[in-house]
Amino acid sequence: MPPHPLHSFEVTQTWGTQVKNAILADTPVTLASIPSTCQADLSSVARVFSRTYSNRAVVPWLWEDVEEMLTSFRIPEGDWNAFLERYFEDSLLCPKSLLQVFNTPTLFCDTLGNIVLWYIPGAFGADHQTQATRAAYPDTQRFPNSILDINQEDGVLQKAGSTDVLHGEEGRLMLSHLRNTNRILASWLSLVHPTLFAQQMKLHQALYSEDCKHMLRNPGFIYPSYTNWTSPFPGFMLSGNQLLSFRKDEANIHTFHALLAFGTHSGGRVKIPSLRAAFDFEPGCAIFFPAAAMRYSVEAAPSGQRVVMRTYCDTKLGWKAMGHKYALGLRRPTLDFIEKQLTPRRLIPFVEQNELHMSNSHSIDNPDYVRYY
Repeated sequence: MPPHPLHSFEVTQTWGTQVKNAILADTPVTLASIPSTCQADLSSVARVFSRTYSNRAVVPWLWEDVEEMLTSFRIPEGDWNAFLERYFEDSLLCPKSLLQVFNTPTLFCDTLGNIVLWYIPGAFGADHQTQATRAAYPDTQRFPNSILDINQEDGVLQKAGSTDVLHGEEGRLMLSHLRNTNRILASWLSLVHPTLFAQQMKLHQALYSEDCKHMLRNPGFIYPSYTNWTSPFPGFMLSGNQLLSFRKDEANIHTFHALLAFGTHSGGRVKIPSLRAAFDFEPGCAIFFPAAAMRYSVEAAPSGQRVVMRTYCDTKLGWKAMGHKYALGLRRPTLDFIEKQLTPRRLIPFVEQNELHMSNSHSIDNPDYVRYY
C-alpha cells in the first residue's frame, strides 16, 4: 500500500528540523533515516544559511512604510503596481538605469530589521542540477508525445491543488525527480521565512486530509501524485533558457516566492530594480523575496541548459478554498524573529551593516554595474 500523501510532509518537516538542529549545534546532519547524500545537502544548507545571514545589505526604504501606505491610504488594488514602482524605484539614490551586480550570499533588510530578500548562490548541490534537468527535459523516447515544453513563452505550470498540465505518468515522474530537491527547498523556506513555512505545512495538511477530497477538482489524480509533492508551495512554474520579462506575482505581500536555477548553463542574471540590484543566477542559486511587491526579470541564458523554477502562493490555490485565515496569519520575516527561532545559539555577533548604494559594500565581490533595461 502506498504511503498516505501527508507522509511526504512529515518527512519534509523532519528535514527542516534537522537543519535547524545542525545550525544550533554547529554539527552536520547525521539522522539515519535521511539518505546520506541528502544529509550532506542539509549540512550544506546549514553552512550556507549562516554565511548568508552574516552578510547583509541595507535597503534605503522601510518595508513598514509600504505596508502602511497600501492600507492607510486605501490605494485601489488596481493601482498597486504603479504605486509600488513609484515608491521603490523612483526614490533610490543611485542612477535609475544602473544596477549593482551581486554574486555572493547576501541578506537584504531595512534599517528596522525587516527582511526583504535572500540571495543564496550555492543553495542546491550538484545532484539537484541533474534531477531538475531530468524533470524538466523529459525522455522523448519514453514520452514521444510529451506536452512538457519549458521553452515556451510562459513555461510549464504545475499546481498541487489541481494540475494544468502533465496528467498521468509523465507528471508523476517529473514530481518524483524533484522530490528531494523540493524537500531541500522546504528546508530553506523553514529558515528564511519560518511563518510562511509553518502556514504552508498547515495548509497542506488541511487541504489534503481525507475530509477535503470534495475540494479537489481531480482527487483521482491528485492523491497518487501527491505522494511525490514535497514542495512547501502550492504551485510552481518551470522555464528554460528564455528571457522572463519584468513581472510581479499575485500573492499576499508578506509572502516570499522563490526563484531557483538548475542545470549546466552560464550567464543570465536576475534583475530587481527596487533593490537597484542584479544577481548572478548560476546553477544551484536560490532567491527568496516578496515577488508580489517587487518587479523582477530573468535574462536569457546564452549557453548550456537551464531550468528556472518559480514558486508561488496564488490565493486561488488552497487559501481560497480553505479560507483567508491562512493568509491573514502570515507575518513578514525579521532578523529578531529568526534569531529567536534559532536560540540558544546566536548566529553571529553584531556586525556593521553596509548601505546598499555604497559601491564598496562587502556584499559585492564584483562591484560592476549593469543597465537595467
